[in-house]
Amino acid sequence: VGCLPALAAVATTRAALVAVAALGVSVAATSLAPNGSGAEDLFAAGSPSVKSSDAAQGLQVGRQQWYYYPPESGGAVLIQIRTSANSRQPEWRWFQNEEGNYSCLGGTVYRMNAHYYAPDLTTMRLPTDSLALRTFLEDVESSGTPMEYVRPTQGGLLVVAGANSEGPFTHVRTGYDITDEQAFQNPWQHDVKIIDRRDVLRKEGWAHLRISGHVGGRTVTGTGRIPFVLAKRRVVSPGLRVVVEDSVILEDSPSAAVIRDRSGRVRHQFPGGTFLEGLPRPWEGLHSIDTIRRDAARHRLRFETQSVVEGQQASVTVVCRDMRLVYTVDLRQDLVREISLYDRQREVGQLRLEYIRDLGTRPAGPQELRSVRRRPPRQRRSDTLWLFDLMQSDWD
Repeated sequence: VGCLPALAAVATTRAALVAVAALGVSVAATSLAPNGSGAEDLFAAGSPSVKSSDAAQGLQVGRQQWYYYPPESGGAVLIQIRTSANSRQPEWRWFQNEEGNYSCLGGTVYRMNAHYYAPDLTTMRLPTDSLALRTFLEDVESSGTPMEYVRPTQGGLLVVAGANSEGPFTHVRTGYDITDEQAFQNPWQHDVKIIDRRDVLRKEGWAHLRISGHVGGRTVTGTGRIPFVLAKRRVVSPGLRVVVEDSVILEDSPSAAVIRDRSGRVRHQFPGGTFLEGLPRPWEGLHSIDTIRRDAARHRLRFETQSVVEGQQASVTVVCRDMRLVYTVDLRQDLVREISLYDRQREVGQLRLEYIRDLGTRPAGPQELRSVRRRPPRQRRSDTLWLFDLMQSDWD
């Protein structure tokens, strides 16, 4: 029977879209609930912010991709994939909620370390991607049929894109919070076997990040906090602190990012999250390999992806003029292991990233920045990532 959704438990109005998507309704459908369910028609006149269209990313018949953006989650997305040989028996292939990632095979559900990534290593597209982002991604690597654009919202958003016998479809529901519904907690049947393949860090839900290496002849060290899932992000704040020998200190928290000189004086101020760009941010719902490439694309930086170590790792090269960042990504563990920095053909730096439970000591790690120097922030260049600025010592 596979990992069948427990449709009997999805009978509320809020879950009606979930039920109808499971049955693979066509674009022409006027009701989002199965016959006899008693659920309200969410597409009926007066329903808030609902639309249906015939433009969907190139999907084979019977395959659906769900993109759920929980309310007030900072743009985090939960991705689910289901297929069905016939529309009455949909099966989950990949399931993601705020607690983690699940891979479904036959009658078994596996809890996984890694987020979903495309088997052919193409970059993940999202329905909320801007025209500029999707155009640049298509220029770097074509994915076929473009995805229907959906305006992002902080009030909760569910997008179901798929194809059935009548063609492709996209269903959109805004102002929608189904985080606590069974369909987004454990939608499979009660007798399904669940095998937990997570490591100790993923079971904990977050880890300390330790950075070590050198850039331009200077020693670089750093510490940080990395929530692995959205649920843990709500209680553990991400952060980063990087110290460049005889140079500057970079600090990042959700409220602000700053660069301090060795005396501790704030020299530059940026939006929170600036120094987390180009690094894994698993709490946002995407695999590390996709976060890296999408960050590069937002800055219009071209990149190349290669599969290495028999498909267990990937190498991602991001290019900015004569400089390059080469990431070593562990696909199975969903971690960036190493970043090599090149100026022309010469390696000028290397950063190693470790993810650990306990730093062993209490160093000056990343803290919430409650106050910074009162002056307009000096905005960084919009065409590059901070790692390229670090390579050029632009902040000395």
